[in-house]
Amino acid sequence: MADTALSKEYRINLHLADNVRLEMLMFSHQEHRWIFKHLRRQYAADQQTVLLVQDTRLVVNYRDGAVEPEFELHISLVLPQKRGQLFLYGVDVSPGSLINLTFAYQLQSVESASQYRLTRFEEGSRVHDLTKLEPALIKQVAVPFPLLDTIVKNGWVYRVPFLADDGSERFFSFPDSLCR
Repeated sequence: MADTALSKEYRINLHLADNVRLEMLMFSHQEHRWIFKHLRRQYAADQQTVLLVQDTRLVVNYRDGAVEPEFELHISLVLPQKRGQLFLYGVDVSPGSLINLTFAYQLQSVESASQYRLTRFEEGSRVHDLTKLEPALIKQVAVPFPLLDTIVKNGWVYRVPFLADDGSERFFSFPDSLCR
């Protein structure tokens, strides 16, 4: 959109199942940005002490009515027990208390548009390009959230897993196209 004075943006906020919020930004009838958001707190056995706060966001863009070739999954992990140990100019910079992760998925086959593959992983300011690694060098590790290497289209919908409040695996679901 070249002329921002003439362009309009419409915003729709929806509350979905499992405390998921969907913010839909519509720039035109075929250009959208969908932002799925879920905030999860993991408690200790006493149900009073928060052990982990996980903020998960999935950002999907549509251009010409179709999903763009890349989408990103953002996960922010806050460990409250490590907060408040170190301050710099009034800002809490306690080591290991806040972890920001970004996972970028890239469309593998433009012709079939059937699967996205994890191609980039960002940990704070460090960027790891997974396309440069040989498959034998990639080792699966246990993480406190579901993470898939490949997102496969199920019918006309892609499904990206996340952990619900009760710890069970649920899915952000989005269509491959806004046009039918």
